[in-house]
Amino acid sequence: MKQAMLVFAIVFVCLAMAGCPPPVSGTGALMVTIQPAGARAAGAQWQVDGGAWQNSGATLTGLSAGVHTLSFRSIAGWQAPGNTAVTVVGGQTVQSEGVYSLLAETGSLAVSIAPEGARAAGAQWRVDGGAWQNSGSTLTGLSVGAHVVSFKAVAGWNTPDNQTVQIAASLVTNAMGTYTLVAETGSLTVVLQPAQAVSAGAQWAVDGGAWQNSGVTLTGLSVGAHAVSFKDIEGWTRPGEQSVNILANQTTPVTGTYTAVVQTGGVTVVIQPQAARDLGAQWRVDGGGWQDSGAVLAGLAAGSHTISFSDVTDWVKPANMAINVVANQTLTFTGAYVSAAETGSLRVTIAPESVQTAGAQWRVDGGAWQDGGATVAGLSVGSHLVSFKDVQNWTKPADRAVEIVATQTATLDVVYTALVQTGSLTVTIEPQAAREAGAQWRVDAGLWHASGESVSGIPVGDHTVSFNVVAAWIKPVSRQVTVSLDAPVSTSGTYTRQLASEGMVVLAYNDLGMHCMNQDFSDFMILPPFNTLHAQVIDRSGEEPHIVHSGIAVSYTFPSNTTSVGKTNFWEYAKTLFGLASPLAPDTGLTGNKLSGLMVSQKPSGRTDWAVTGIPITPLDDDGSENPYPLAVVTVTFGGQPIAQTQAVAPVSWEISCNLCHAGSGGVSTGTMILRSHDRLHGTTLEKHKPVTCGACHAQPELGMPGVAGRPNLSRAMHAAHAPRMFMAGLEVDCYACHPGVRTQCLRDVHYSLGFTCATCHGGMADVADPNRVPWQTEPRCDDCHPLYPRLGAEFEQPGTLYRNSKGHHGVHCAACHGSPHAIAPTVKPEDNIQAIAAQGHAGTIDSCPVCHSKTPGDDPFDHRYSPDD
Repeated sequence: MKQAMLVFAIVFVCLAMAGCPPPVSGTGALMVTIQPAGARAAGAQWQVDGGAWQNSGATLTGLSAGVHTLSFRSIAGWQAPGNTAVTVVGGQTVQSEGVYSLLAETGSLAVSIAPEGARAAGAQWRVDGGAWQNSGSTLTGLSVGAHVVSFKAVAGWNTPDNQTVQIAASLVTNAMGTYTLVAETGSLTVVLQPAQAVSAGAQWAVDGGAWQNSGVTLTGLSVGAHAVSFKDIEGWTRPGEQSVNILANQTTPVTGTYTAVVQTGGVTVVIQPQAARDLGAQWRVDGGGWQDSGAVLAGLAAGSHTISFSDVTDWVKPANMAINVVANQTLTFTGAYVSAAETGSLRVTIAPESVQTAGAQWRVDGGAWQDGGATVAGLSVGSHLVSFKDVQNWTKPADRAVEIVATQTATLDVVYTALVQTGSLTVTIEPQAAREAGAQWRVDAGLWHASGESVSGIPVGDHTVSFNVVAAWIKPVSRQVTVSLDAPVSTSGTYTRQLASEGMVVLAYNDLGMHCMNQDFSDFMILPPFNTLHAQVIDRSGEEPHIVHSGIAVSYTFPSNTTSVGKTNFWEYAKTLFGLASPLAPDTGLTGNKLSGLMVSQKPSGRTDWAVTGIPITPLDDDGSENPYPLAVVTVTFGGQPIAQTQAVAPVSWEISCNLCHAGSGGVSTGTMILRSHDRLHGTTLEKHKPVTCGACHAQPELGMPGVAGRPNLSRAMHAAHAPRMFMAGLEVDCYACHPGVRTQCLRDVHYSLGFTCATCHGGMADVADPNRVPWQTEPRCDDCHPLYPRLGAEFEQPGTLYRNSKGHHGVHCAACHGSPHAIAPTVKPEDNIQAIAAQGHAGTIDSCPVCHSKTPGDDPFDHRYSPDD
């Protein structure tokens, strides 16, 4: 471009100055370069005086000396340069340049298809029903916003579901579609009957395999014949073995019917008085044939039955009787009819109306329950006892005796008393700016309320008021309030604005996205309380930003979680578990760090950030509420003056749910039950030596414990042993039986929002148990799924380096902008997102240049990869 401008300048000056020789006559040439490469790839070309189109870098010769018109071809998604007048000099080659600009309101999409076999079979993709594209193709000129990616059906392969993608202006969005091979297997479902046999333990098996419960679907069966057998259970005759034929990709249904081994007894009923018998009073069992008084009904199956009585004019028949027939015995019962002239009725009303909605009822003499306002007729003359049903949070009336008078209806009105007494609470939030930013409060983890809102109906007593997280604000710590019956209660909470500096920015992050720990260490230890925080500090005061390694102090605190002693018994057992020379000081972690303190520059170890390791934080806030995502406040101090702050999650959970399968009982803890099982299965004596450390025998690289040679590491041992048993936990996500968890939801990031599961990246439990995997080291990589982006020169993790340790753009750590593993931005937890919102105004990857640059850089393309020169 500069060369072309120089030629133009010389020609112009020469023509303007007297005495300058005229341009050389004859012909000359023109060479035009087109920028950027993306425009060239999209078909950008140039022409002279409306002639043939030329590619970038081509030289057009034989042009007459003089002024010509240079124009550029229009291409979709790009703004072509305007026409330009160029002067061709005889005998010379003039150079010029045309720069296309990407239309701001369009973006591009690149979709990769896996695996190779599906691509070879013809798998393709398209956007919004348009033309089919091959894997790896980039479609440009897409309007900003949502588009639907669909995939072509390919014989022998399962087609991926449609995906909705968001196209951003001037950016390329990447997507992945994974076809799966249609396996030549089928499934089998066996339903067992009747329900009583199922309750008694009826099960089925295929080809002599494991016993299965009724209704279970067994998948992955090879196509062809299989034998279904049935379990013997006491008191039942099992079905005969069945041969079933399994078809590919179909579920074959089978029914197995058990037959009860019938044991029988007899019943006789005597009807009173004689007058009722004379008028035809009879009885029957289970709606069967009518029997006369004194008749014996034999051959009844042992178990529950119902005796009912026939209607007789002017007589009130006995209520139905629930009886239990005993095998090989004949039982005798009596049914007494009452003359209608000697009976009365009873009507009972219940107040207040709200208790009836809650389930309040009444009954006479232990009979059937009745709703308030119901009338029971046919009651014998004399005294009867009325009782009332228990209702939660209400005190029921005492039993009442009522006198029934012949041909009259007695009435009884009763009142339940509410157990709960309530009051009201109002909370005011300051300052106004925090309220405008969305600050709210709640009681006992209930609904969120705005500042000044009054909440009534709160039970009298002590409650916890907590506050929500708000970007760029440090929330108040939770507080205890006592709600009274007599007067409304009020309290307040004051948010503190994060410190911000024009000259310095700090970004903090956790190394793993979730740290697990035991809650109880009295039996064994899997992992101790041990958390890690990193912080990247960038000086943006000059022309170019630079990473700060010294000359400042970086500190951390946890305002809502200031102590761990009393929340876990770790400090009681730490000395034994780790072989320490002396007990560990309270609230002190294994590295000597506490719940507040200074972070250390990691430059000596080749990193560019600051860090603190071994923070002994637990998932219980000081107010006693469970919080797996406690927020750390990270502060940068320069010259003794705090100048910049951020907030980041130090995730921790003890939702290691061994009790789902290893429930303790009889005063024996779950941990002890596990040690007993280990001793029984492997000939160890762990229970006698508790507390024990798993890593003493099974290597735990994360704790620096090498284990015992020849024994599997703890990860392999746990995953291999439990892989075939996880169905017993009954969870939708098997991993959450041991990893946090149904409540914690460790996987919470953008991949979770896209439908990913743990197995999407890590494989199934059997895959994790692969002996070739090294725990905490053999981990999935971003570029396993994301294709490289040549236009940006993108690189994901550094070669041979885990994501959590990798650096990118000018030495900034990947996690500083993209978030921690399992918490890649944006996540479904507001605590993970507030740092990005405070820094750039929106959640997600920190991708706004002004966060770190005082002047917007002119880099094109964006320099994403790390260079050793940074």
